[in-house]
Amino acid sequence: MMKLNWSSLWRIRRSSSANLGLELTDRHLKLCELKMDASKVRAMHCARVELPAGTMRDGRVMNQEALERALGELLFSHPWSSRLVHFAIPSQMVMMKTLKLPDLPNKQLEKRLHYEMKQSLSFPFEEPHYDYYRIGTVVADEEAAAIEVGLDHAATPPAKLCEVAVIAAPRALLEQYVGILTRAGLQPASFEVKSFSLARLSSRGLSGGSDAASCILMDVNADNCELTLLDEGVIRMTRNVAIQFERLRTKAQGGIFEAVNLMDDTCHFDNACQAVIAELERLLNFCCDKLNHRNRKFERLVLTGSLERMDKLREALSSRMSRKVVEAGWDSLKVSGDEAVVDVSAYAVSIGLALRGRSV
Repeated sequence: MMKLNWSSLWRIRRSSSANLGLELTDRHLKLCELKMDASKVRAMHCARVELPAGTMRDGRVMNQEALERALGELLFSHPWSSRLVHFAIPSQMVMMKTLKLPDLPNKQLEKRLHYEMKQSLSFPFEEPHYDYYRIGTVVADEEAAAIEVGLDHAATPPAKLCEVAVIAAPRALLEQYVGILTRAGLQPASFEVKSFSLARLSSRGLSGGSDAASCILMDVNADNCELTLLDEGVIRMTRNVAIQFERLRTKAQGGIFEAVNLMDDTCHFDNACQAVIAELERLLNFCCDKLNHRNRKFERLVLTGSLERMDKLREALSSRMSRKVVEAGWDSLKVSGDEAVVDVSAYAVSIGLALRGRSV
């Protein structure tokens, strides 16, 4: 296994004019290669393979051999020119927490964060490997500030606090993925959470409006949904919800059984649409009540994913919510040497990951 600098695994370790973005879901592997220069971005290749049933479950690798075979098949499908890959850790295995700490210089802030990780922050897995980024500074009242920084209420708190987002995943899991990628001949350039990839894509103005910096990002797959609140370009909250939009199909014997199965699928999908709307409203209410963002309206919802019924989902969301629902689009992004336009909605995470390799 290649030796990695674990202190920077979440961050870009190397970049190139051509980068791969790899997304792993419970049912698919999706890979996109972008080539970037000073004036434009080109998609060299985009492809996906379906995983054998039972390969992944709730973001966990259940059959590593099957996953490695599928990855080999995906890499064999096109003449990928780059081996540098930015990989999205399955969201079910990642935790993100927001803290308010004293507004200190970076080195001192890192020491304080390391202390918090050891003493007061708990994660539901062993050996969390983490990174952080500054969201910004906030002014808190005396009592709230004292609570946040762990001071006695009688002590004088700092006038400003630094809002910090901490992202963590089990180190053993990251080691497993490093091994899978390197054995396939890839060079891990960075690991990331998919919500950050989607936010990067949205920052390019692909959500069909000037208010893309403050919106709801909804990425759907057959078995789950990623909900992200993007507030002026900053990820405020993200949540992965297990909602099965598409059931694993079994072969019917024909006749009335197929008709019943079709009706059941329609009812199942409608219930899934209602469930994701309810989860979104809970997330918005929590954001307003707990994070003091009552003035944020989040009027626009950007929908991405690769469901067979994406159009039906968009219609259901539009008819049952007051927010404008749009799908991510990039009219000028075409596959190099082909007239086909890339399905940005389906490859949104992979494209956002590949964009991480270099800012254009």
